[in-house]
Amino acid sequence: YSIWFAPGTVDLAAFTGVTQKSLSMDIWVDTESGYDDVRALVKSAADTNDTWMILGEKSGNTGGWEDWNLDLAPVDTMADAQFALLFDSDASIIRGFGALVDNIQVGGTDIFVATAPSSLTTTNFEDSEVSLAWSAPGEAGRVEQQYIDIYDQIDLAHILAEKQSSSSSFGPQLTVEGLLNMIRAENPRFTTHPRPYTKIVEQGNLVVNSSRSLTHYNVFRKTEGSDYTLFDSTASTSYGDNAVSNYSQYWYYVTAVYNEGESGPSNTAMGSPGEVVDVPLPLHADFSMLDGLLPDDWSTESLGDNDWVTGDAAAASSTYLTFPDHGEFAYINDDANMSYDSRSTLVTPFFQLTEDAEAIYLSFATFVRGSNYCDVVVRNNYGPWAPIQRILATGSVWDTLTVNLTEYIVGNNHVQIGFPITLNALAILR
Repeated sequence: YSIWFAPGTVDLAAFTGVTQKSLSMDIWVDTESGYDDVRALVKSAADTNDTWMILGEKSGNTGGWEDWNLDLAPVDTMADAQFALLFDSDASIIRGFGALVDNIQVGGTDIFVATAPSSLTTTNFEDSEVSLAWSAPGEAGRVEQQYIDIYDQIDLAHILAEKQSSSSSFGPQLTVEGLLNMIRAENPRFTTHPRPYTKIVEQGNLVVNSSRSLTHYNVFRKTEGSDYTLFDSTASTSYGDNAVSNYSQYWYYVTAVYNEGESGPSNTAMGSPGEVVDVPLPLHADFSMLDGLLPDDWSTESLGDNDWVTGDAAAASSTYLTFPDHGEFAYINDDANMSYDSRSTLVTPFFQLTEDAEAIYLSFATFVRGSNYCDVVVRNNYGPWAPIQRILATGSVWDTLTVNLTEYIVGNNHVQIGFPITLNALAILR
């Protein structure tokens, strides 16, 4: 994990008379594809919290020198731009030499820019339809950008101290290096490096060359576990998708197609058709007598190749991970499934508060093992998940947690609670 900071700052607002401002360089990358990469970063010098926007990344083997050109449209009015290159790799496989760069330049050219649409929105709960709408290229609106807090390392010393104070499974002789070795025995790709994340940001009006002809928009769609594919085209800034099944989830993005070429993607948006009926509180589930299935109206949202199921300790345990008895419960165990990708969220039915209450609490038993953690999150109307509490490893025993949900539920309908598991984490809840 290494960062090179370019000297000084660049006044991008000073470039005039051009339609594209870009960061360019010669680059040669030789890394493990998909896991080790180099990222180009930018931020304002006035920003002192070390949060950087990711302009792009390279991974794999380029086979030699090639040009790398990165669009600076998201920051083209920044008067104090700082640039950096971040190299990030794990220790699981030693492959290649890393990255070479040369001839780094910031400049502008008067060329055609295929500007993307923005502010894509979708509807939920319609019967057998998802309606889409978006803003035309160049209009101010919401777009997705990736960021990274470059010094936000996972603090293993703090985690170890917490575990040693709360569980006899972590003896005083265990060191941070020993804990890291234990984690990597389960997940060789584990690092303490900061993780990139995506934010929706507001983009101002962009200059769009009116001499270029916008012909139509392409609508891309995917379902859970699949990749985006071109679904349809339209000349309008709205679209109705009728080829859907109620209560399934569909993800979309839109591109603009010009005579000279196609733009990059808009922000992504998810839509789920089908009217839902909220379950009144209290809500209770003990996951018993389900033969591996989840209760009715419970679901999962999976991005990996492993998912939540139900069973007892014998069913949940595996060669290297044995779980204590607790009747039957919902669990996910990537050791048992020989998987290093267990990104999945266990999701409750929709519910709402139908009576007056001063406070609302979620109570559950949990047992977490592995290198990462489990979160408790909440959303309403299929909106973005809001984190409530993080559940770290519980040692060798079950723990009972109580979470205050009052501010998230009172006054809202179509509420759901989720338990997302991150890469190679192991958790059981009841």
